Amino acid sequence: MGKDTKELSSHSSEEILEKHYIDKTIVHAAVKKVKKQSKSVLQLKMSKKG
Repeated sequence: MGKDTKELSSHSSEEILEKHYIDKTIVHAAVKKVKKQSKSVLQLKMSKKG
């Protein structure tokens, strides 16, 4: 990875990082929403079984 990492870090300005990388808060919100939906689906399936 050495050379590739150097090229990435030497060309990475704050603007490029903000433009091309996903914000952690967006990922966290999406994961939280998916978990909530999955929990609802599981509860619905369990209620239909019993």
